[in-house]
Amino acid sequence: MKTLSPTQIEQLGKFSDCIVMHPQLITIFNDFDELRFNRTFQSDQQCMLLTGDTGVGKSHLINHYKKQVLASQKYGRESIPVLVSRISSGKGLDATLTQMLMDLELFGSHQRKKHGYATDLRKKLVDNLVKAKVELLIQGEIANVF
Repeated sequence: MKTLSPTQIEQLGKFSDCIVMHPQLITIFNDFDELRFNRTFQSDQQCMLLTGDTGVGKSHLINHYKKQVLASQKYGRESIPVLVSRISSGKGLDATLTQMLMDLELFGSHQRKKHGYATDLRKKLVDNLVKAKVELLIQGEIANVF
């Protein structure tokens, strides 16, 4: 087996992160942008469902969009414009809310229980989403939930 040089490893890393801006991909990115833009004008928040077979690149597309947003805007440590989280399969709503709070951990969202005091996960999540200035929430890996 041939060993790769450091230069080849670097080139491979860059290649694995590349994406072809296919017209369908541009449409999806535009839809994501529209969801972010419309969030302040809609009383009922909009959503979209992105589906596809395993391995077609949904997660890569989402991660690339998130990187693109972070690179194109002036966002600091005090904001997460695009939050990518996952629904905890078979573990219920509380596990999903806790996962989303863990994904916002930069904003002090660690779960704590005091004597006889259970944290209101929904309120805590909403407070932290607002604090983090989340514009778009992407929930991934929901196939096994239904």
